[in-house]
Amino acid sequence: MLKLSTTSSLVLLLASAGGTADGIRVRTSTAEMRKARIAVREDMAVIAQNEQLLGEHVESLSSVLEAARDFLSSSDPESDITKRMPADVKEAYLKLKDHSKTGSNSVANVLNSVMSGPAIMVPMLQGMYEKFKGDIKRANAQEKRAADRVQKQEAEYVEFQKEGKTFLLAQKQKVIDYYKRQKEIQHNHYRTLLKMAHNMMGRIKKVKNMCADAAAGKKLSQKELQELNLIAPRTGAGAARENL
Repeated sequence: MLKLSTTSSLVLLLASAGGTADGIRVRTSTAEMRKARIAVREDMAVIAQNEQLLGEHVESLSSVLEAARDFLSSSDPESDITKRMPADVKEAYLKLKDHSKTGSNSVANVLNSVMSGPAIMVPMLQGMYEKFKGDIKRANAQEKRAADRVQKQEAEYVEFQKEGKTFLLAQKQKVIDYYKRQKEIQHNHYRTLLKMAHNMMGRIKKVKNMCADAAAGKKLSQKELQELNLIAPRTGAGAARENL
């Protein structure tokens, strides 16, 4: 009986499986890289969507902060201030007001007082705060997906080593390097998004506290009013609305 060498046995085994080691290596590499590119394209689409949503939240917050600033720094009647609100902010404000008036008498009394504007701004600002928390949660999830993917590929690399599949290691390393490069790019987007979201949340906290104090009858200090104007500066659009 002809005794096959280890090398000959491997060649026959590979042939029966559909090709040589080189053939398997090429097909595996092509399939894995194609899969990697598809995954990365999907990641970038998610990141772009997250950044767009963050931008929309920043724009909405700008309008909410302007409305809060007007309530806190103006002695005009509430009706005059709501006329200067952007349509989306005014709609949300009136919905909160109508909803709150159907609640307890104590809440209704507050809403019908001079401080009704600042009182309603508190839940509006909290709502914006939650939106930015959602932005961070989505960014964290995407960051974890990218990290998990690299870990999975590295674990497969170690498994190939244990199984003696040395002919697949070089190609697997290329896939790992590709995922790592993309992860680094994604991480830069992640850091920028986190920085922006945390910055906006810090502004919300400060203005929300000011609104809560004003609703409780506490007059803001000159320093607080100055800080408020820095947080919510009067934009060209805001100035134009004041002249209406």
